[in-house]
Amino acid sequence: MKTCIILCNDDGIDAAPIHELAKWLASLGEEVVIFAPKENMSACGMSLTLREDLELKNHKEYEMPNVHAYSVDGTPVDCAIAVCGGILQKIGINSTPKLLISGVNLGSNMSIDVLHSGTVAAAREAGLYGLPSIASSLTSFESDDMPLALDATKKFINEIMKLISDIPANFPRDIDMKTPNDALSSFLVGDSFFNLNIPPQWNGQYKSTKLGRRYYLEPLTFDGTTIQIGAKDIFNKTSPKGDTEATDAGFASIGLLPSHPSQHPQHPPPSVLEQHLAQDWSNM
Repeated sequence: MKTCIILCNDDGIDAAPIHELAKWLASLGEEVVIFAPKENMSACGMSLTLREDLELKNHKEYEMPNVHAYSVDGTPVDCAIAVCGGILQKIGINSTPKLLISGVNLGSNMSIDVLHSGTVAAAREAGLYGLPSIASSLTSFESDDMPLALDATKKFINEIMKLISDIPANFPRDIDMKTPNDALSSFLVGDSFFNLNIPPQWNGQYKSTKLGRRYYLEPLTFDGTTIQIGAKDIFNKTSPKGDTEATDAGFASIGLLPSHPSQHPQHPPPSVLEQHLAQDWSNM
């Protein structure tokens, strides 16, 4: 069975980082399918498009040996659902996805950001279908910082590629599968996914984290007729092993997030997070 790696994002098909990752993965001998929104869809969260047709476009300008490139006139979640729902075979790509990577995104996706992030949403949606997935973000909006974030992401992907099988363990998802109680198995079957955040002053090291404490202050501007949403200040509060605390200290934060909501039967048990937080990534 041929397998491929799916690349998605919420910055849109024209965002440079997704093509840098595609070129690098292809150089390793991987078949890559870029499947991204047509336009920037940042902060759209788990939004999906229902009761509307979505235009699918093949971007030959971004293709190269072992790299296919498509856009969808929709959200990151739309892209992930299409891939997990069998679109590749319908367009003549006879490969089964073994990993979805979302990003590298401009702007952090930590703490409560994960509720709003389209980048995180694509990875979460893939997990719901049993596909291992990674979301990756640069914690600044400066494109000059992106080469460092790409390097950190590639290094992490290299490590993950050692762990996954060429034949996905749970894709399409087996709805009767028992929920694993260890961190690696939880990731491999899609019950959890990795959320990577790289600070612009990355110290070259990684740290396992959980969601930290972040607060958005004064989020509303109103001039009498129009409303603008956007916090005047972002405040991070110390939280042991929190993702915001790790990136403030210069580490790349590796979070392991559940694909399912907290009350869902397939939400990972506490042992999964405990094992993840004990993971040492210093040998990468």
